[in-house]
Amino acid sequence: MGYRLQAGSIHFSRAVYALNWFVMAPSLIYISSDLSLQLIQLGVITTGFYAGLAAFQLVGGILASRIGNAYIAISGLAILGISTVFSGLSYNLVMLLVSRVFAGIGAALFFSPGIGALSNIVPIERFGTHVGIYNGAFNIGAGVGIFGWSILDKAFGWRPSLIFSGILAIALALENVVALRGIREVRSVTRDIPGKIISIIKKPHIWILSLAGLSSIIGETLIGQFFVYYAENVANIPSFTAGLMAGVSMVIGIAGGIIGGKQIQKTAHKGRAFLLTMLIGGIFIALIPVTYNVILLMLILIAEGLFVVAGFSVLYTMVSMEIADRSMVSFSLSLTNSIQMGFSIALPVIFTSLAYFLNYSDAWVIAGALAIATSGIIYVGRYSSALSRFFPGS
Repeated sequence: MGYRLQAGSIHFSRAVYALNWFVMAPSLIYISSDLSLQLIQLGVITTGFYAGLAAFQLVGGILASRIGNAYIAISGLAILGISTVFSGLSYNLVMLLVSRVFAGIGAALFFSPGIGALSNIVPIERFGTHVGIYNGAFNIGAGVGIFGWSILDKAFGWRPSLIFSGILAIALALENVVALRGIREVRSVTRDIPGKIISIIKKPHIWILSLAGLSSIIGETLIGQFFVYYAENVANIPSFTAGLMAGVSMVIGIAGGIIGGKQIQKTAHKGRAFLLTMLIGGIFIALIPVTYNVILLMLILIAEGLFVVAGFSVLYTMVSMEIADRSMVSFSLSLTNSIQMGFSIALPVIFTSLAYFLNYSDAWVIAGALAIATSGIIYVGRYSSALSRFFPGS
């Protein structure tokens, strides 16, 4: 099978993976009513997903380095699908929380092994472009999940909609078993893995880039999980329109992802490009509460969607390009995501608490200000002579 077909299978799986990630967003208003949950409890459910996601990021990378990227990615997609089915079958807060924790675990096992599998399939000169497509596929799936499932939830109910999305992920996992069979993967010998892990963890540029790239994870998490609820309850925007707006924001991000991944391999000013991408993304987050006008708000969301995915593509490409041992690409990206997801565990609860105790406008502005502030961490790398080779042309 040609590499394009195998890469296409991974990209399509990434879209379905994202769909199952964000499919809860349009369901929150119905879940809140059916299970009599408060806003902060909805934040706890969302945090449960990110807890599972963060806890198993490094586990997924370690397993992929020993067993193989494809096997772990397929397993993660299957676990995510099964857990989403159980989310649709949940009848109380505890059941729903547990199912979302396991969904997060499945998502963690898919993410970096998926990119690792791509690195073993596509030519090196095309890798940045495919990282962009991979991230763009995520946003397409997220957009379809937020918008499409806002329609399905209303038409069929949130339970059948969640079960259907889970079944899609399970079906794709089975397809991957066939499509990715026989790809050549570099695996580490078990006794070598601890030393390689320590070597990756000690790379300062991974920590700097991950923390400086928090702008993208803030935008993705808050818009993907809470914008629909915010638009419906605060901006008085109809459910269909709110879902459409968030969905378009996600889908349009594929353009930013492809451009970001492709151009970061070409530009000599990597540090500067990284900073501007994250900085502008933070500004658009802070602009969300400025207007309730649907058209203006849609333009803000589109711009944010472009910069969120561009930011992820730049981040993942810069991190993975510095890893000479290809068996450790998954772990390096797992470490990057783990650092960011560690922050995301608290983000939904913090955001919903700010909205509850202050107001939504303040919550969005504070989130944007945090995104802007953290982007400046890139200057730690720019002005450190020991790290200068990681940030050429800053």
